[in-house]
Amino acid sequence: MNIHAVMKNLFTFVTTHRWFTLFLIASFALNLYLTLHRDNTSEEFITCSSFDRGPLGTFGLFKSLEDAGVSVRRIELPVFRVLDNKTEKRKTLVILSPLYKPQPWEWTILMDWVAQGNRLVTAGLYGISQNGWFATAGSGITSSYVNGGPTTVLLPVDSLAGFPDTLPAVPQLNKFISGGTVYRTEGRMPIMHFTRFSPDALPFLAQGNKVTAIKKLIGRGEWVLFTDVNPFSNFTLRDSTWFTFATRFFCGDGRYSGNPILFDEFHNGYKATKSLWQLLTYFQFDTGLIYLGILVLLYLFITGIRITSPGEPRTELHRDPIPGLRALSGLFMRYGAWRGMLQKEAAHIRSELSRHHRRDADIDWLVDRYASRRKLPPGIDTKENLVRLFERIEQRADTLHKDESIALFNIFMFMRKEMKS
Repeated sequence: MNIHAVMKNLFTFVTTHRWFTLFLIASFALNLYLTLHRDNTSEEFITCSSFDRGPLGTFGLFKSLEDAGVSVRRIELPVFRVLDNKTEKRKTLVILSPLYKPQPWEWTILMDWVAQGNRLVTAGLYGISQNGWFATAGSGITSSYVNGGPTTVLLPVDSLAGFPDTLPAVPQLNKFISGGTVYRTEGRMPIMHFTRFSPDALPFLAQGNKVTAIKKLIGRGEWVLFTDVNPFSNFTLRDSTWFTFATRFFCGDGRYSGNPILFDEFHNGYKATKSLWQLLTYFQFDTGLIYLGILVLLYLFITGIRITSPGEPRTELHRDPIPGLRALSGLFMRYGAWRGMLQKEAAHIRSELSRHHRRDADIDWLVDRYASRRKLPPGIDTKENLVRLFERIEQRADTLHKDESIALFNIFMFMRKEMKS
């Protein structure tokens, strides 16, 4: 099917389904407007996003680094549009308990990017597989209850002397992202910790004898894994020692300091919406089909869909032809079918007049034959007018109007009656 036929069919659909088309356009425009004008700084969601100012959010760290002149920015695009896994080096990417798991193909790009000499920081269980980041890193984790105690920093966070090697205990704040439940306990509390890790990884943080963070070598880069949902949350960084640890962790390592720090917001649901093309690029067809189905059902409901009959069904059988004839004539008049009917009547009269004579006789000869034996129809005073009437119907029927067509039908009915007498 060529583009001309497609556009013609589309135009036909739009003109014959005006309300449905208007409904879809209005729904899409409203959805587009709300998406383009959404407020990314909303505080009503509990996430680990750098937009979130709630207890688990990372807005405080992001803002502090930005105010200190550190090159920080948020990623609101898929990784393959942002990261160059062949040339980039010395950058840091932060993914903290994303709401949407990175896909395996994204993870391949990330690992290639880290191997070039970049740093990846992840937190929480929410990775690309059922067991989170840790199974991917060749590590095992479990949950245990421990008495609240300080966290020990086992590896230096920068080259300066006096880095904080002991982080004070803070009330544990956990979150189940799937259920949206937030709870806080003091004293004895559950923590996630490593039970094993691969030989190319070193323990980084520990609480008691439980390792809660490791550093893993990936090519020329490194991957830092935290078991906590978000060790850099606004809640945690209210403690000055934890704040110092976080800022020196991100800015103190000479291999990565002075280079951009990227916070992944794409997998937190904050996706760039700068243009319609980007909206279409991120469109998920399964979600879109569900959305379209809901719109169709909503349209049918608004326009008066009937699940059951609006009245009692008529059981008796009626054979009155008048309503059917009226409906048929109404259809003919509404859609201009009377022009074709007039041409059909003209052809029928021509056939009757030329019976047993020349089939190719012109209209003048046929009108002469009719006028020599029968009287002219009412309103037709000369045979020349009758000739012009036939020529107009056969050649220019599309110029006829409704009232004029009714008068011509009456003329043909008169001629048919006369020919039968």
